[in-house]
Amino acid sequence: MKNNIFTTIKTCLLILTLGFWQTGFSQVSINAHNTDFNTNLNGWNGTLPTGFTRLTSLTYQGNSSSSITGGVYAVSNSGFGYKPSGSATSCWIEGTFQNTTGSTITEVVISYQAFSIASDSRIPTWTATSSLGNVSALNWTYTATNTPASPANKTVTLTGLNVANNATFTLRFTSDRGTGSGASPMIGLNNIKVKSVLAVCDIPTNLAENNVTATTSDFNWDADGSNNFQYVLSQTATSPTGAGTAINGISFSTSSLTPSTTYFFHLRQNCGSGNFSNWTYVNFTTPACLSPTGLTASNTTTNSSDLSWNAQGSNGFEYVVDQTATNPTGSGTATTGTTYNATSLNPLTTYYLHVRTNCGGGNFSAWETISFTTLIEPCIAPTGLTAANTTHNSSDLSWNAQGSSTFEYVVDQINTDPATAGTSTTGTTYNATALTPLTTYYLHVRTNCVQGNTSDWETISFTTLIEPCIAPTGLTAANTAHNSSDLSWDAQGSSTFEYVVDQINTDPATAGTSTTGTTYNATALTPLTTYYLHVRTNCVQGNTSGWETISFTTLIEPCIAPTGLTAANTTHNSSDLSWDAQGSSTFEYVVDQTLTDPATAGTSTTGTTYDATALTPLTTYYLHVRTNCVQGNTSDWETISFTTLIEPCIAPTGLTAANTTHNSSDLSWNAQGSSTFEYVVDQINTDPATAGTSTNGTTYNATSLTPLTTYYLHVRTNCVQGNTSDWETISFITLVTPCISPTGLTAANTTHNSSDLSWDTQGSNTFEYVVDQINADPIILGTPTTGTSHHATSLNPLTTYYLHIRTDCSGTNFSPWETISFTTLIEPCTAPTGLVDANTTHNSSVLSWNPQGTNDFEYVFNQTATAPTGSGTVTSDTSYEATSLNPSTMYYLHVRANCIQGNTSDWTTYSFTTLVEPCIAPTGLTASNTTHNSSVLSWNPQGMNDFEFVVDENATSPMGSGTTTSDTSYNAAGLTSETTYYIHVRTDCGNGNFSPWETFSFTTLVGPCAAPTGLTASTITGHAADLSWNTQTGNTFEYVLNQTATAPTASGTATANAVFTASGLTGSTIHYFHVRTDCGNGNFSPWTTLSFTTLSTVGLEEQETISLNVYPNPANGLVTISGQTTGIVTLTNLKGQQLMTLDLEQTNSFDISNLESGMYFVIYETGTQNALIKVIKE
Repeated sequence: MKNNIFTTIKTCLLILTLGFWQTGFSQVSINAHNTDFNTNLNGWNGTLPTGFTRLTSLTYQGNSSSSITGGVYAVSNSGFGYKPSGSATSCWIEGTFQNTTGSTITEVVISYQAFSIASDSRIPTWTATSSLGNVSALNWTYTATNTPASPANKTVTLTGLNVANNATFTLRFTSDRGTGSGASPMIGLNNIKVKSVLAVCDIPTNLAENNVTATTSDFNWDADGSNNFQYVLSQTATSPTGAGTAINGISFSTSSLTPSTTYFFHLRQNCGSGNFSNWTYVNFTTPACLSPTGLTASNTTTNSSDLSWNAQGSNGFEYVVDQTATNPTGSGTATTGTTYNATSLNPLTTYYLHVRTNCGGGNFSAWETISFTTLIEPCIAPTGLTAANTTHNSSDLSWNAQGSSTFEYVVDQINTDPATAGTSTTGTTYNATALTPLTTYYLHVRTNCVQGNTSDWETISFTTLIEPCIAPTGLTAANTAHNSSDLSWDAQGSSTFEYVVDQINTDPATAGTSTTGTTYNATALTPLTTYYLHVRTNCVQGNTSGWETISFTTLIEPCIAPTGLTAANTTHNSSDLSWDAQGSSTFEYVVDQTLTDPATAGTSTTGTTYDATALTPLTTYYLHVRTNCVQGNTSDWETISFTTLIEPCIAPTGLTAANTTHNSSDLSWNAQGSSTFEYVVDQINTDPATAGTSTNGTTYNATSLTPLTTYYLHVRTNCVQGNTSDWETISFITLVTPCISPTGLTAANTTHNSSDLSWDTQGSNTFEYVVDQINADPIILGTPTTGTSHHATSLNPLTTYYLHIRTDCSGTNFSPWETISFTTLIEPCTAPTGLVDANTTHNSSVLSWNPQGTNDFEYVFNQTATAPTGSGTVTSDTSYEATSLNPSTMYYLHVRANCIQGNTSDWTTYSFTTLVEPCIAPTGLTASNTTHNSSVLSWNPQGMNDFEFVVDENATSPMGSGTTTSDTSYNAAGLTSETTYYIHVRTDCGNGNFSPWETFSFTTLVGPCAAPTGLTASTITGHAADLSWNTQTGNTFEYVLNQTATAPTASGTATANAVFTASGLTGSTIHYFHVRTDCGNGNFSPWTTLSFTTLSTVGLEEQETISLNVYPNPANGLVTISGQTTGIVTLTNLKGQQLMTLDLEQTNSFDISNLESGMYFVIYETGTQNALIKVIKE
């Protein structure tokens, strides 16, 4: 099996020659699983083992590593080595393997031995790569200790593979230059082993998609031993992580796809017992769901129109015909046709045809809409107006239609055309009812066409008949009671009547009560009385029938005794008495002390209650009640008894102790109905155990009491029969023995704010004193003291004060107040201090000072430093605002205190200097001739001709200096369009003296909208092109793609991007791409146009018609072709240059890793079919 092993040594890249050597092409076939394909390179003697191709232009250098000068090395019994001569930066050896096992390879084990082939100081690194995936475990850093006799053993196992039968994969070893003296790439290796593992479950082959539409696609594949599969349809190339949907068979169709979307159909074989193959997939992109075009309305009449449109690839549509210009919000009517005859339309009405493509699966194109207007309909008046079956109150009216089915009619008594619209109807008849007898009516009818278009009125007249008036029958009186009766009669065609109920047996002389009913409930009748019901029919126009009369007699009124007699809330002298009526509302009652029925009539009442008062306590009473009916008819007496309670004895209230002294008190209370009481005065806070002193009064003067003692007044009411109330009690305390006031009150050493106060004691050593300005006894406590003097301070000058003294005899016992008055002296007058100026300007200053005890002052303001000789201006303020001053001038403020009674302090003087006169800001700031990038700015001077200005976008005043100028205008240029600017100007008065900034804002106009530049068409194919242009910062764009060189006259498609991929183009055709900038607010640049020509597609068919697939796509290495097993595949660039050619009968993959990134084309050719597929190299 050694001759079936491995590899092709392909190339080693030499930087000096900027090229590479290429050997002949061969492959190692792997035709069995689970077997090591071992390439043993021991003992190479210049002849390659079977399966190897020798590098061209290389010579054998021997087996001594000491004489290495570059080339291929044979290391006896060790392996194969290669070191390029010169200064090559890298070299690589690659083997290509083909799966010829007849099944899918899912796992590969690769191993080899690496060793050094030179002993000089080099440290190159080997990197292993494979189209199967990550084989970084085979990497090795060149180490001198790994000699041929002691190589480094490297191995890697790759799982989850999907190498189909006849597919190939590569294994490459690359060496970099390394470092150190004489560094160069070197490779030494031996015993390369590749072992494939049999796939338990083979991957389905020849997976392809067919018949792809915007929403559907068909898939088919080849089975290998099983007909059970699982699939997943997603939008990612990543293999599914879970189970798919089970399917039995080798084909599948899907719907409900989204247009313009790339899908991945993943498929794996289910071999049973939880054993699945690896996933394989095919990707495809659904085309867009295109809107129909060419919407047309033709043959439009007053009520119909022929509507049509052109299909864009789909035969399913929805349409809506309405009167709304906006797109429908719901579904339309489904159809597979491209025409619709709209009928039953309204004349002179604008309609809208909305059509959209139904691509299936709930996927629709945008609505396309056109409008059309129906013609006006002629409006013909009705004919054959007729009035038939006319009675006194109705008539059957009719007319003939003249093409229209909508009319207006009016029935009135006016023989002229109606002035307003009539009643609308779609019929040609009207039954006029509720008419007046013997009256001429007019029927007016006109046709009501669409949009307010009406015919002339047509009119006929008719007269109603007189109304017959028939007397009612069947007069009846039923349910007659003593005061009511139900009366009724039968109508004879009329619904209006007059009735009279009286006691007279002759026809009424006047009209009766009018009614539209045939019954009347007569109430409030008199018992045992004969009444007469008179009824007649009341027809129109005063036409009445004769009176019909019956008589009836009311019954006698029953008289029922009352029930439910009750006595409630009974007290010692009253009771609430009540009873229940039994139909009558009149009663007689008697309240007495006799059990037998009253012999005479009682008190009459219409109520059922009576409040009996003024009763005697502890007495049995009787309530007698009977019903008093009409005509002296009374019921029997009903009687109940009740007993009043004993009279309550109420305790007195309002107990009070007044005028209490140290030995007496005036005691009193309030009577509660009784005038006899008992009282006790003691020192015990419990009710007395025995009777008290009896009295008929409500006061008692208690004397001979003990001072400072708590006493209790107990009082109770003494009612009749030994009935007494509870005791009521209050307490009171006698006062202390009188306290004697101090004497000898004196005020000495009195100044303007103090005085020495004293008094003499009268036996007690504790006092309270108050010093105030009130000549009355204090109402609050004073300051306690055990002394007989007080030094009063902080007094006001020239003020009368009062010293109040009383003796504190302990507790709350005080003597009366004793009082003397004294007056403080005049206060010395102190000059104010702290004179200062603030907010001083060139013509004003705020001057202030601090008072020293007084709040009245005089001030003088002048330019003299000496004190004033006369009076100043009087003020109670401590500040003065001086105005109208001269700039740069020294002033003097003189202030003195003005005390009472003409007493003044000395003058205090303060000087300050006003500031230089201010610099006045310019006025009249104006912006004129403002464009999108410039404006002429100007201002008016205010005495000075030097200025500073700043133009910025900040509304606040500048923090620093501006541009100096002696002009009063400035031409601002280089501004940004649609931007608010601010011109700040101030006057420069010299010596660093500037006015405040004055600011004025202005806004530049909208700028010209710059057209996009740099239009480029790239990646042009027969059906697509990538279009791009240079962006204009902050702007969006509109584009139009058509086959017309002239600029578009309407809006284009809006986009914020500067790229557009055009698809669905026609091959070998000049296309025009128009772009313009949208600067906002309706401001657009001119259109910029680029023309390009699509490639020819003659002889090439798109992938949708031929089962051909390229994967992976995009790719950066090996690309595989599937779907076809015969034919020639050519890889070309955009210039049409052929880069690679494959015969699908020999191989189905090619390596694009060495190609530049970009777009390439895979062209498939057979004798009868061609196809082109775009491939992207990453």
